[in-house]
Amino acid sequence: AKPLSIVIGAFATTAMAKLALWFAGRRITAVPPRALLVGETDPTGMRSAAAGRRPLWVLAIGIVGAAAAIVAGLGLEGEKLAGAFFGAGFALLVAGLAALALLLRRFERGKDCADLAALGRRNAVRKSGRSLAVAAMVAAGVFLVAAVNAFRLQSEQDPSRRDTGTGGFQFVGGTTLPIYEDLNDPAIRDKFGLEDYDGDDLRFVRFRVRRGGEEASCLNLNHATRPRVIATDPAELSGRDAFRFAAVSKGMRADGPPWSILSQTLDDGSVPAIGDKASVMWALKKKLGDTIAYPDGEGGEVLLRIVGLLENSVLQGNLVIADSVFKERFPSAGGYEFFLVDVAGGEERREEVIGEVTKALERRGAAFESAAARLAAYAQVQNTYISIFSVLGGLGVLLGTVGVGLVIARNVLERRAEMGLMSALGFRRKALVRMVLSEHLMLVLAGVAIGAVAAVAAVAPNLVGRAAGFPVATVGVIVVAIAIGGLLFCLLAARLALRGSLLDAIRTE
Repeated sequence: AKPLSIVIGAFATTAMAKLALWFAGRRITAVPPRALLVGETDPTGMRSAAAGRRPLWVLAIGIVGAAAAIVAGLGLEGEKLAGAFFGAGFALLVAGLAALALLLRRFERGKDCADLAALGRRNAVRKSGRSLAVAAMVAAGVFLVAAVNAFRLQSEQDPSRRDTGTGGFQFVGGTTLPIYEDLNDPAIRDKFGLEDYDGDDLRFVRFRVRRGGEEASCLNLNHATRPRVIATDPAELSGRDAFRFAAVSKGMRADGPPWSILSQTLDDGSVPAIGDKASVMWALKKKLGDTIAYPDGEGGEVLLRIVGLLENSVLQGNLVIADSVFKERFPSAGGYEFFLVDVAGGEERREEVIGEVTKALERRGAAFESAAARLAAYAQVQNTYISIFSVLGGLGVLLGTVGVGLVIARNVLERRAEMGLMSALGFRRKALVRMVLSEHLMLVLAGVAIGAVAAVAAVAPNLVGRAAGFPVATVGVIVVAIAIGGLLFCLLAARLALRGSLLDAIRTE
């Protein structure tokens, strides 16, 4: 916790409370004194023609905004894709509430009061702003709880693609002892018993490793300060355009593809380094352009500058620098201990080949695993956090439905004289409770429906890509619980507000 964060939070909360009070006071002072004396606090009938058309404009803007966000998101991937569809869902949420406002206007113009349910719907129009607040509270809660799952990381649909988190490599692994030989050399392969595989069948991208670095991936819950530094020839990755970049420092792409920035010389003498975005942001608490001081093993320090960020890759937990720079700055470290492996053929053949490779390098302590499996393990951590946020958020929204009950109770208490008159005319208390429930039940269910539709739009990419394991059942249970909680608080508020003698409310009229 930082003192500045606490100060900002306190200031923002106070400012929002002041703003809410200002709006409420401004609204009440707009009501004529004569209306205030009889208990009226809503400036109905004072809407201008422009205000009457406002929901229609909001509906149109919301639909157009959602369509534009979806179209823009179709060409994006990763967090940008999730952000685009989250924006589309929010636009649909606003459009849905505008549509509900138009529906309430229609009820206001209607003359259908054939039963208590119809009368309840007409009553919802009397305080249209308050009615929209009930629906908006429920809709926003449902949307946020479900739509946060839009940021779930999906397992790669095609891990063989170069621009994915696997870089197009089938296996990733390393050795306990360094390997000094070039495993792509046919003569060296013959030495290790891998002469049956040529460059088209099996290819390695080698990385030197600076030992002593900390695990800086999402699998480490501790704050890493010195991540593991690995080094390779940038041409090995540039030639195949491996991995997807989330960001690159300005002015660093002038000489070619993103990986070529590792070969550039920086004015301050620091070493260009590329890291995974998740590792840099969350494990190292750094951002693009920041530096990390790293011991060179000979009493000095090497300043590593983060000039590129990868989008959700198997290189998570490492900082990658150029091989030539590594040999110059870390002369005591030799050989290669980390490998990305490209194997041709089907899945069975790939497993067979990597088994032969592991056996051939067993004296060096070799261990390899599927690149897609390692990427899925990294993604599972973030997805688990999102699941926790969904459940805790759902509980928070469920408790927030108490606010819905308070709004309903206020509506009923303001109309106790009306309820007393209906009671004097012969309406039973149960009938009055049903009327109040029909009025607010419509608002709660409308809020759930609007929030659910907006959330479906936000998580559409995850629903299509089922490999991410989207928790349909969990989110569904949370949404149903919110709906049931809202209905229960509606019933409780109606019963509490209508208890006691209703006739006493009209004796002073």
